[in-house]
Amino acid sequence: MSWREWVADRFLQVRAASGDDYTTWLVAQAAGGSGILSTDVTKTGALETAASLYARCLSQAEVEPDDPRTRAITPDVLAEIGRECIRKGEWLAEISLNGIRVKLTPVTEWEVRGSSPDPETWRVLVTQSTPDGSRDKFVPYMKCVHVRYSTSPRSPWSGSPPWALSKETARLLAALETRLADEAGGPVAHIVPVVGGVSVKKPGNGGTDRYSDPDAEIKAARGKPVLVESTRTGATLNRAAIPQDDWKPRRVGANPPESVVELRRDAEKSILRSCGIPEALYESSGATSGQQAWRQFLHAALVPFALRVQGQLRESLDLPGLRLKMTRLTRTDVAHQSRVVSGLVKANVPLEQAMRIAGLDDV
Repeated sequence: MSWREWVADRFLQVRAASGDDYTTWLVAQAAGGSGILSTDVTKTGALETAASLYARCLSQAEVEPDDPRTRAITPDVLAEIGRECIRKGEWLAEISLNGIRVKLTPVTEWEVRGSSPDPETWRVLVTQSTPDGSRDKFVPYMKCVHVRYSTSPRSPWSGSPPWALSKETARLLAALETRLADEAGGPVAHIVPVVGGVSVKKPGNGGTDRYSDPDAEIKAARGKPVLVESTRTGATLNRAAIPQDDWKPRRVGANPPESVVELRRDAEKSILRSCGIPEALYESSGATSGQQAWRQFLHAALVPFALRVQGQLRESLDLPGLRLKMTRLTRTDVAHQSRVVSGLVKANVPLEQAMRIAGLDDV
């Protein structure tokens, strides 16, 4: 095999394994890494923070009306919708009937197919998980609930997560967390130099060895001391060249530069902001700023998302009267909202309009 053939073959292997380009692989090699940088932002703590927050909040929605057609929309289903829409941008379930009750069966993977822009002509190849593995089948698109965080006119049959248009930031965060995790998972030891000629008894082998293999000892140390030979008594060194602090113990372990830690923190904030989560909501910044951050998240991110979910559920289930009421969450700020309503009513604003402005007109 020629070197050109080897490079081409290696390029295909790396691309298949990581989904990344060859340049990224070369950069990783130059950085001394494993050769494949993680670009999966869904494995990062920032995205899990966002996904779990949306899941918990959406699961608190009260579904109206309470009838056999809406009872399939349980808190677990709503939580799953919130999590999957933030992580992957969409959630799909097959609709079936059990008597007069609607049943929703979530789908693991799916592919929408069709040659017409009319959704009524589309079919979906779905993969559903089973205890014995999985099963594939075709389902009419109109017999599915397809909830999407956002869509594009180019592909209205697929959804996009909130961080989709900041992929470079997402890739940066994933790569940084992978590198920091690799470093934190490396060996930790305290290297203790000892003067040459001194025999050191090694516990566990029943004998006395002069020195062990430092590389193997450091990897297995787990924070314990590792004895290595000092260079202070080297016969070929003059006194000026002898290290003056060679005798001091040295710690070997994770020690990422502050600049890398700060860069990771900034990338994490960017991903959370793209998901509509203010910094003050997850940072300790006082009760007042925390309440204001909650209002921002509730009215600028969560409620608009719940409205989109509500609209797509109405369309898929053919239930124009379906409502997702966020009363349980809006009650947490009822004192502030009451003051707003009172001020608006005193300004001759109709009560119904005042309540809508203050956010008491639930989703």
